[in-house]
Amino acid sequence: MEYNEKNLPLAKWLIDKTNTKDYRIGNLLGMKHPKVDGDLLKIVGGRDELVRQAKVLERIPALGGEEYLHFDWREMNTDITKIDYRVEVIPGLCDLIGVIDPRERQLQAITRVCKLQEDVSGSCLFAYCNHVLEQLNKGNTKELSKAEDEEFLKCLKALADLKEPEWKRVFSSKVFEKKNDITPSKVFERIYQGAVIEALKYSPQYEEGMSDDEILAAHGILVIPRH
Repeated sequence: MEYNEKNLPLAKWLIDKTNTKDYRIGNLLGMKHPKVDGDLLKIVGGRDELVRQAKVLERIPALGGEEYLHFDWREMNTDITKIDYRVEVIPGLCDLIGVIDPRERQLQAITRVCKLQEDVSGSCLFAYCNHVLEQLNKGNTKELSKAEDEEFLKCLKALADLKEPEWKRVFSSKVFEKKNDITPSKVFERIYQGAVIEALKYSPQYEEGMSDDEILAAHGILVIPRH
């Protein structure tokens, strides 16, 4: 049987329970001992489901056996009061239900941003990359979705590579393909402009009080004046 977070929510709960800043930066080790409570029972679908899923997890050799994952059985193996598990079991649980390990996800994001930082070295976006890496290396996730968005990273590189100013919609057409029924010339404005402007606020050319159009213009993206 193929397992996932829908048919084995207990595994996902253990992963989520462990997904902290310390875990994401590799500083969380040792044993955890969460107690079974009403919230967990609601998530897994009730006590009978908790018992069923625990027995499934116990039978999977790749998780390392009782040393790594142990259930505190009561009432002739029909109830569980506590779960004891080693943090090191989490990657195996992630593999089992087909989700990315939060630590691995953080590392992949760091790798992507390091690559972007190399590509934009010496440009207005270098300081922004420093900021994102600092956040990711602390285990924070605020910048994680941006660091995982290949289109956003491609847009930042294209911006850093600009040799001369371009009209916003021309720039957008060159960088993007059609996305969510939005024509290429409007993808930048509709989807990525806000995030790019936030990134450009770390640029040496940014000055407090600049409008969005002024920030873009200072970095080579021109907006047709509104009349």
